[in-house]
Amino acid sequence: MLREEWLRDPKHVGFVLARFTFVSKMLAGLNRVLEVGAGDGLASEIVQREVGELTLTDRSPRGDGVLEHDILGGPVDPGGFDAAFCLDVIEHIEPGLTWTFLENMADSLRAKGLVIVGAPSIESLPYASAPARREHVNCMSQEHLRAQMRKHFDPVLMLGQNDSVIHTGHPRFLHYLWALGVK
Repeated sequence: MLREEWLRDPKHVGFVLARFTFVSKMLAGLNRVLEVGAGDGLASEIVQREVGELTLTDRSPRGDGVLEHDILGGPVDPGGFDAAFCLDVIEHIEPGLTWTFLENMADSLRAKGLVIVGAPSIESLPYASAPARREHVNCMSQEHLRAQMRKHFDPVLMLGQNDSVIHTGHPRFLHYLWALGVK
């Protein structure tokens, strides 16, 4: 997936790698970490170097070492992970399944486990490609994502990202959203 993106838009690959770098810094030193929606797992290597064990999952795995698992069908190793993250996944989940998606991520975590969700904002849709607009059926505003996360995690911290800069800027100007929650 990342290789395909390189051919289409190499600048965007830099933004994706910045996202994985952010996750690696947030999860550094944790023992068992779960990635939901790993695709080919190529960028996951950035996180792998900072954590003890990284389990990669995807409902349609495209790389070696990525386990086939649809998080909508249930948690991965219930209560077995210190942290879980997904980047560019929740916007592909039908809105009516958001609760199930986040619940199964939460159920994969031990008590006080950390979850990180990264996704394009609803405000970014007008600037997205036509295929992205068709595929992104669940883009949210910062407040909507926070409300969805609070059903499963407390506290929930919200950040934003534009290009490779992560910040706390005005919610309507955020191209990419970050939600960090504790089970």
